[in-house]
Amino acid sequence: MDLKIDSNEDLVIEHGDLVWVTGVDAIAQHLRMRLQTWLGESPYDQIAGVPYVSIIFQPNTSKESIRFILQQRVLLTPGVTGVELDFDFDTETRELTVTGTATANDEEIEFTANITPP
Repeated sequence: MDLKIDSNEDLVIEHGDLVWVTGVDAIAQHLRMRLQTWLGESPYDQIAGVPYVSIIFQPNTSKESIRFILQQRVLLTPGVTGVELDFDFDTETRELTVTGTATANDEEIEFTANITPP
């Protein structure tokens, strides 16, 4: 059971109480947070996150490498047993959009993560 976080990464509060999220909804939230965490960003776990700066946003990184790295990060999400994903890198805005479907608890979770370099 986790605290529910909205799309703006704020805690959800209803009627003055924190809201909890469980099951597939918790897995979906964890997956989204995992993709939005940059490698080295967390002071508590320096190996958590995606290597956006060191690999993903480097000019010579192949699409196959990017896909592999992102798939592995998704598959490391507790409860996720499978993933199909796609990504699009907008060279003008430098925004990476990752979309896909993960399988967890025999259910499909559709996800989208928008990553913009600093």
